[in-house]
Amino acid sequence: MNPNTKVTILFNGQPLDVAVGDSVERVIERIAPHLNQGYVAAVNNIIVPRSEWSAHLVHQDDALSLFQVVAGG
Repeated sequence: MNPNTKVTILFNGQPLDVAVGDSVERVIERIAPHLNQGYVAAVNNIIVPRSEWSAHLVHQDDALSLFQVVAGG
């Protein structure tokens, strides 16, 4: 990857190089291509609704976290 076309984010606390202009959806598809519906994503501790994953771009030093939703009672 050309250094001018990448940014470094934190994905679940680990550094990850991604392309400039990558969306939350693209990053998650790269890391977990068979992800089911039971997950939620947050960028910089703010939940990003799944309906917005394709439009929400990640930027240098963003922290993208992926959580599995667990129901209980």
